[in-house]
Amino acid sequence: MSSSNHPTSNIEDAFSSNFLDFIPASPDYVPASPRKIYSSSSNSFGIVPIASPSLSLFHDDPYVKVMHVYYAKKSPIPPLIITPPSSMPKPHEFFLPEELLSPKKQRHDQSSSSTSILPQIIKIGESSRKTSLEQHKKQIEEIQNHLDKLSLDRIEHIENKIEGLGQGRVIIQQDFDTLETELQQAHAQITKLYRKQMGSNHKISLARFKITKLEYIINDIQIHHQVDIENLQDALNELKNN
Repeated sequence: MSSSNHPTSNIEDAFSSNFLDFIPASPDYVPASPRKIYSSSSNSFGIVPIASPSLSLFHDDPYVKVMHVYYAKKSPIPPLIITPPSSMPKPHEFFLPEELLSPKKQRHDQSSSSTSILPQIIKIGESSRKTSLEQHKKQIEEIQNHLDKLSLDRIEHIENKIEGLGQGRVIIQQDFDTLETELQQAHAQITKLYRKQMGSNHKISLARFKITKLEYIINDIQIHHQVDIENLQDALNELKNN
């Protein structure tokens, strides 16, 4: 039914004569075969072009052959990238990290953790407070015992001092009495000398010298005696205050 002048026959003849020249342009394809679709050695993408004659029911159609040549010259369509199982995300990676959680969630977690830790902190604080109170109590008892011992020693020292002052006071009083007796005797001698009107001025001068000397001694004794009395009074006041 077709003539040699028909356009379709011309295209078919031209394509059939040059069909083998177009095959190398697409090394991934092989001639139509009912069982073999593509070459696994050179096709790294794992896909079959749309214009492959093996997939078309009209592989003898000249239009399909022209489309096959057209797609063979064009760059193939990029294949679908299939992720291997080893690089697939793991289930635990779908959970959000703690930094990306909402502030409300973080506050809830912090409050729950602080609530669980709070009783332990309270117990530790109570135990440390009891320990410090016991240590302070021991220190206070030691200080009180030391003060008690110190006060007793101090009282004994003051008593010894008072006794010494008392003994010194007796000695001073005896000396004072002796000097007073000697002074009276000197006055008596002077009076006697005056009464007898001793002619010797030497004896009178000597007597006056002795009297003056005795007066100085008596004044010194009185001053020391007054100082001892004041010291004794201070010691008694200190003992009363303790």
